[in-house]
Amino acid sequence: MMNLLNKTHSKKTTILLVTTIPETIFSTMEELVPRLLMNNFNVIAVASQGQWLFPEDVAKKYAIPFITIPFTRVVSPLEDLKCLFLLLALLLKTKPEVIHYSTPKAALLSSIASWITHTPLRVYTVRGIVFMGKSGVGLFVSRFLNNSPVFFPTKYCALANPTDRIY
Repeated sequence: MMNLLNKTHSKKTTILLVTTIPETIFSTMEELVPRLLMNNFNVIAVASQGQWLFPEDVAKKYAIPFITIPFTRVVSPLEDLKCLFLLLALLLKTKPEVIHYSTPKAALLSSIASWITHTPLRVYTVRGIVFMGKSGVGLFVSRFLNNSPVFFPTKYCALANPTDRIY
């Protein structure tokens, strides 16, 4: 496998940071994004419009491009399929060497899309458990969304506390 951290090559290594909402990138990657930029990575953020933050806030904070994909936080098969196709198109267009995904919906769809497109390094970070307090069908669906991305990444990281830093 190619050395993705080799600083001697002329082309910047592209990494996509994908989460369901921009708030996650804004608040949990405060150390990661600057470190990637300092190490000459081409960083692209990907998330939905957000609830209390907007893509422009993330783009401005880190001075990186932000691509909006309309992820929903609820199970919505048609919308999810649309997002999967948008992710596939994005991956084929940008051809990133690395994709880092977290949060259940973005992780599930990104893991599938990056596996299909053979993205060389696929990193999944679990930042918490989404099925706490759920039961019945909701519990089954939430566990599926939480556990399915584990089968696709080349690297996996589970954080005991969602605010932990791994960088």
